[in-house]
Amino acid sequence: MSKLITEQQIERAVDWLETNDDSFENTLAQLKENQPMVLAYILSEHTHVLTKPEREYLLFLTISIWKSLELAEKIEEMEEIDEDIIGEIEEAQWELWSESRGKDFSSKLDIFFEETTQEELLAFVEDALEEEGNEDWLTPEGREAIFIFMATLINVFDRFI
Repeated sequence: MSKLITEQQIERAVDWLETNDDSFENTLAQLKENQPMVLAYILSEHTHVLTKPEREYLLFLTISIWKSLELAEKIEEMEEIDEDIIGEIEEAQWELWSESRGKDFSSKLDIFFEETTQEELLAFVEDALEEEGNEDWLTPEGREAIFIFMATLINVFDRFI
């Protein structure tokens, strides 16, 4: 049974990352050590569809979620995740996207919320991708891809916590 990550844990994680100088690098190193395939997934060739700012944002969102899991005391007991699980879940996320009947980005996400137990993490990603000012650097294609990458990780982590 997975443990739900709360909005408060997510907010604390983001605050921690934004206010402590070495926290991003330390959390990134911890992710690399504990879940190397997760980091490899986020840094892999398939993210080449993203611009540099979009790839940086993808990494920030990943680290924010990882820190949220740490604050929920879920990373110590997590088994190492392999690329087969990530690939299987990513494929399922793209299938959900293609089945979605929503007209705009936000309404296309409804089906994802119906399929996850980690609604707060998914809402965090949705809010982050719809933040005012993002349109200056976040392309529609990038927003879609980042959402799928993050929905994949959320569902992968959910399977292991």
